[in-house]
Parts: sequence; C-alpha cells; structure tokens
Amino acid sequence: FQTEEEIITGIRTDDKEILASVYKSHFPMILYFITSNNGTEQEAKDIYQEAFILLYEKLRDKNFELSC
Repeated sequence: FQTEEEIITGIRTDDKEILASVYKSHFPMILYFITSNNGTEQEAKDIYQEAFILLYEKLRDKNFELSC
C-alpha cells in the first residue's frame, strides 16, 4: 500500500510499478460503476484509460497543485 505522496511521486517519475498498481487497484471500482449504470466493460476500459491519461498528464505538469 502506497501513500498519496508516494503515488504522486511515482506517477511524476514514471515509476512503472506505481503506475501499474494504481491502474489495477482502481479499475474494478470503475468497472462496477459503469456496468451498474448500463455501460459495457469496453466503455469502462475506455473511460478509465482516458481518465488515467488525464491524471498522468496533470501530475506531470510542474505547475499542477492537488487541492482536494
């Protein structure tokens, strides 16, 4: 289990283990949510991939500040 700071640092430094861990650990929740609302598994994969890429790009931006 990684801390929030370890995850952010891992994403910012392209740590493949952190990226894979975060990606795999959160997908089941997204899959459940999408399929419970009449979506398909493929739609869940597409939505999750797009969101993960957006998160990755934002965290790689040196000016980005996480405020939640």
